[in-house]
Amino acid sequence: MDGPNQSADDGPGGTNGRSPWLHVISEIPPGGPNGHGITLERVLKTLGSTYRLSVCCEKLDSNIALAQAADAALTVDLFSLPSRFKLNHAVQVARWLRRRPLTETLERYLSERSNGVVLATPVGYGALFRAGLEAAWDSGIPTAIWAMDDWVAAVSRNYPYLAKTADRFMAVAVNRSPALFAISPEMAQLFEKRWGGKWEVLANYLRATKTSPITRQIQPSKIGRRIGFFGDVYAVQADALVCFSQACARRGAELVIYGNVDPRYRKCDWGTTTVFMGRVTPAEADTLMRKCDILYLPFGFDSEVRWMVTTSFPTKLADYAAAGLPVIIHGPADSTIVRFARRHQWGCILDTLHLETVCAGVAETQKNYAWYAARADTALSSIVGEIGHDVIGRRLSNALACALAQTN
Repeated sequence: MDGPNQSADDGPGGTNGRSPWLHVISEIPPGGPNGHGITLERVLKTLGSTYRLSVCCEKLDSNIALAQAADAALTVDLFSLPSRFKLNHAVQVARWLRRRPLTETLERYLSERSNGVVLATPVGYGALFRAGLEAAWDSGIPTAIWAMDDWVAAVSRNYPYLAKTADRFMAVAVNRSPALFAISPEMAQLFEKRWGGKWEVLANYLRATKTSPITRQIQPSKIGRRIGFFGDVYAVQADALVCFSQACARRGAELVIYGNVDPRYRKCDWGTTTVFMGRVTPAEADTLMRKCDILYLPFGFDSEVRWMVTTSFPTKLADYAAAGLPVIIHGPADSTIVRFARRHQWGCILDTLHLETVCAGVAETQKNYAWYAARADTALSSIVGEIGHDVIGRRLSNALACALAQTN
């Protein structure tokens, strides 16, 4: 296994015929604790041994990264930023964006591994994203961008003094990057209007075949008493979750939340049948889904999170589809999850916070449990055609190959 302190690449530039490098530059490592890290790790696995993987991030958990890479049969090189670059405050990062030391550090690292592609994901302040792309351009390495959130919109809200800088840089980055990926069709369309370029959709893939869900164990006697939500509770879906919890209480259903709860929402008016179990690993989630009767997928209605719910694509969506269980999709009519569900005629769709209507949706799913289970099976073939393993893997592989060809 290659290491960051080796003096050479075993043949930089492809002189020894080894596979090219894929340099992943992200503040969250593949296999990290949230949807970003999980999606990154899973999608990279579709490449197999086509590329040697180089992971560069600010907070690198080598145990996670190495375990995931080994599981994917990838050669991995880990590079964590020197401590002087690990800045946490926005004012410091604003200065960081106008300095060269970080870019030069990455240039030295990439110069020994120049046969490859840099895949950068914009997260947080964006300093690492910007430095990684600039280092690649200075080194003559082609670049790819994978946006899992509307980063510029997030910067505008959280660090408004960086908004113009972020937007201008993104425009340059799009123009100079031959491969562009967005997490959803809605995000791809938005970015093409905003910055141009051809954006491909790259999301967590469905881990199931067209006819074989991975977890479904439907029993005719099930009546939907146990409803599961897998994910942390925060602004992007809190209002929908609280409303739904109250509906579950009225219907005598238990809502089990497998995720951490943002402190701001711990004292909300949760339904009396809501159970908080804390965050679980993806492997644990697969097992726990088998113990649920119904799965619940929400997005929020608050205007403050509209920019997220209309473009983001939750990692858990593919896992829910693969489970083959009845699912309740709850969000605004123009949210990505509701659009997706309607596109594939999947699940029971609720596009309101009106409590009586939500109660009726829970009752409908319980009463017609077998019908919604069959609906999940029917939708599977269509969903595989959009986010199946082969579809996502081929899309990533083809785009990276085209980017790499531009240097040959």
